[in-house]
Amino acid sequence: MFDEVKEEKKTLTIPAWLNRQAIRYGINCSKVLKKALIAELKEIRNN
Repeated sequence: MFDEVKEEKKTLTIPAWLNRQAIRYGINCSKVLKKALIAELKEIRNN
């Protein structure tokens, strides 16, 4: 499940201040979201 390579484009809305901070620190929001979603799914599957 986690090794599927096909990707889908999603639209995400975040607060402007959060976007500014992400840009300021060079944070890739897509990468962070992907890692967080995988971690959340793993957590759910382990319970």
